Amino acid sequence: MSRFFTALLVLFVAFTAIGCALHPLSDEERWQIREIRELGLEEKPVVSPVLAGVLNIVPGAGSAYLVINGEPWQAVPAVIGAWDVAGTANWVAHEGPGAGQLISLSLFWIWGIPSVIAEANAMNARATIKYYFAGPGKAELERKRRARPPPR
Repeated sequence: MSRFFTALLVLFVAFTAIGCALHPLSDEERWQIREIRELGLEEKPVVSPVLAGVLNIVPGAGSAYLVINGEPWQAVPAVIGAWDVAGTANWVAHEGPGAGQLISLSLFWIWGIPSVIAEANAMNARATIKYYFAGPGKAELERKRRARPPPR
């Protein structure tokens, strides 16, 4: 039985490491946001990463905040989080507190809080990119590009 839990723990750590290493922006988006920052243009945030992280203390609430502000695919973690909280409450009410469900809930917190913060930062970066590359900030971006000294 202990080998099973050890294998489960190793798999969880591996998947967490892989998931945390993945960046929510594409290469092109990273290049675009880097250019915007190098030119000293103001970023255009649409959500607060701190608020998303704090809300996600209740599993799924931070994801629901992102859904409300324009990331519909975040509904999946929000539903999973609500399901996990409801399952924990139901299980504790009928069986008493158990380690299995509490571990499941804590793993969701460990994964969910940094994930929702990273996605909120990515949402802000995408909004800034959209503003300067396809929106009203396009002229300002071109003006800053022309004013930049040529590379050596």
